[in-house]
Amino acid sequence: GMVVNYRINDAAKVYQNIGTDFEEIIIDPYAQEDVKAVVALYTAENLIQKRHEAKELVVETLRSRLATKEIQLVDFT
Repeated sequence: GMVVNYRINDAAKVYQNIGTDFEEIIIDPYAQEDVKAVVALYTAENLIQKRHEAKELVVETLRSRLATKEIQLVDFT
């Protein structure tokens, strides 16, 4: 499974725009989409060799997407 650690920059805005179930609406789907998109860039062989690079790309993509929703990515494992 994936673990996404995050911090909310503007709770009022998040609750107003998304609601209290923002994890199910934003965080979980974004994380799954970004992992799938990055994994698709690699062959199975390359993914094993370049897993650190792939993880960094997922983190970078997820961080910028979550930032648009007032959510700061702290860590992703």
